[in-house]
This record gives sequence, C-alpha cells and structure tokens, in this order.
Amino acid sequence: IEKPQNQKATLSHVAQQNGMSPQDLAGMLNRNRKELEETGQLEQMQTELDAAIMQGQGAGGGRSMSATLPRRIIGLVSSILVAIMKTAAVQISKKPKQSTILACLLFATVLVSYNAPRNGIVVFP
Repeated sequence: IEKPQNQKATLSHVAQQNGMSPQDLAGMLNRNRKELEETGQLEQMQTELDAAIMQGQGAGGGRSMSATLPRRIIGLVSSILVAIMKTAAVQISKKPKQSTILACLLFATVLVSYNAPRNGIVVFP
C-alpha cells in the first residue's frame, strides 16, 4: 500500500475486498506495524524480504537458481567433496602416519602435474 502510485485508491480497494472501511484498515495496519516494531520483528521481516528480493533478482527475475543445471552440478560436486573430506578425517584419526605419507605423495603429484608444462615431465600419459 505504501509503494503504489495511488495509495488512497489501493487502500480503498483492499478495504472493500475485506469488507472494511479504509479508516479501519489503515488503523489495523498501523497497530500491526507498532506491535511489530515493539517486538523487533519488523526489522527481521524487512531483512528477510530484502534477502528474498535480492535472491530473486540475482536468479534472473524471480527464477529460482536451485533448479538450474549448473547449480545442481555444483551441489553434487560439493556434496562429494564433503563426503571425501569426512572420510579423510576419519582415516587421518585412525592412521595418522599413513595419511601423512599419502598426503605428501598426493601433494607432490599435484605439484609435478602443475609444473609439467614448464619442465616437460609427464605424469599422466
């Protein structure tokens, strides 16, 4: 009711749809606003609304990003990485010496692979 171009007409229309007078509706809305301000819920509701609006704008005009294929792929990859990290944490706590040696070997392999274009070493043919 605050944002339309003709606030009085909008207020009258909403009041008529609810079987109230515009003055009764305005009074009810003002009382609700005061109650929400006193309990601190108004700021929380405004923050949630702003976040929902920003998410809708970021998603391309109201479309949910969670339904897109790239978002699903990212979710799948991240869940696999989390599972691997949890498994690694369990293995590290059970066998710290072997885990340290394996981590060093993995680091060395990644380092050599990264430097392969510079030094000509081919790790994976």
